[in-house]
Amino acid sequence: MSNWWDQSTGWAGWFHVQGGISSPGGSGSPITAVARYAGHLDLFTVGTDNRVYSAWWDIASGWHGWFPIGNLQCRPGSTVNALSRYSDHLDLFTTAADGRTMSTWWDVRTGWADWFHVQGGVAAPGATVTAIARYPFHLDLFTIGTDQRVYSCWWDERSGWHNWFVIGNLQCRSDSTVSVVARFPDQLDLFTTAADNRIMSTWWNARSGWANWFQVSGGVASPGSPVTAIARYSNHLDLFTIGTDNRIYSTWWHEGQNWANWFNVSGGVGKPGGQVAAISRVTEHIDLVTVGSDGVVYSTWWDGASGWAGWFQLGVT
Repeated sequence: MSNWWDQSTGWAGWFHVQGGISSPGGSGSPITAVARYAGHLDLFTVGTDNRVYSAWWDIASGWHGWFPIGNLQCRPGSTVNALSRYSDHLDLFTTAADGRTMSTWWDVRTGWADWFHVQGGVAAPGATVTAIARYPFHLDLFTIGTDQRVYSCWWDERSGWHNWFVIGNLQCRSDSTVSVVARFPDQLDLFTTAADNRIMSTWWNARSGWANWFQVSGGVASPGSPVTAIARYSNHLDLFTIGTDNRIYSTWWHEGQNWANWFNVSGGVGKPGGQVAAISRVTEHIDLVTVGSDGVVYSTWWDGASGWAGWFQLGVT
């Protein structure tokens, strides 16, 4: 399902995207979307046959139907993460049925490549593969390994793929998500949940390497809820998650200051284990979207001039 908002027309209403149905495994495969340029969208999910599917929309031609990308068999409910290092290129990452971390890529000149196993990596059951491009010629990957520790590997156009390595000794949930933000090209900030659901972070800097894991302001997440992070400025971070009481929480960090205390966002309550999606369209504005405890999609927003608005319903999907 999809919905859209435009400043001139408001919310459009939910619609079924080209008849697509995702894998029902676990909580169901999420829909990953990427905008390679302003007039184009690419969608990815795992279908009911556990293969990876894509659909796309272009402002000139509208929606185009779902198609399978190769014959890779994924875990039911797997996440397909996608990023666009430049406008005519896509890189995809997911987990195979046996937990292998897999990737493929598309380029406008050559089309889709074959799926390949990334440096022998195997993810824990339910773990996602998170990717970030700090430069257009560089990729960093993160996942939870079969020993429930956080692993990373990287690719550089000049040297190719490098082996997976463990980041500290933090023990995570096997289904934890590692969220990553690059506030500037030589800095990475990581966020995830420990085995006891504590909200944990570490960071890497090109000058100093990896820091130790630390708990963020005493925060604890609802079992299965990821930590969403955005960087509105190079010296500022905002985090969002669903707490153990299923309320929606946020905290923030600003360079030169300690992490703020977690606070409940406008009284919001989310689905146990759910995700809070966040985006910053302009630096002094944040939009949040989540699924409430009643299964309905809700949204709120923050603006530097007016603070947090109340949650409002986006309709039943």
